[in-house]
Amino acid sequence: MLIIILLTKQVLVDLTSAKKYLEECRNNHVSAGKDAEIKVSEARKLSENANLARESIQAKKKFLINKKELENSYKELQKCQRIFDMSYNEKEHRASRAQLDS
Repeated sequence: MLIIILLTKQVLVDLTSAKKYLEECRNNHVSAGKDAEIKVSEARKLSENANLARESIQAKKKFLINKKELENSYKELQKCQRIFDMSYNEKEHRASRAQLDS
């Protein structure tokens, strides 16, 4: 009878230990799940930031290309303006000469 009582106490101790171990495992599992959710959220934020950085770089490249094209267009406009001015001045000079000749 004493052996049965001792064995019963040992089984209860083992069951209590097993219950504590299972509770600890469950807590670890819950904690790991929460950590995983946090990591996923952080990964999403990093991905969004990377996308924003990529878009910013592309926008800057487009800006620089447009700026270069604008500078080239302005240079071309200045050339055309000089040609127009020379042509206009030449016409004025001829008209002036024609007036003096007549």
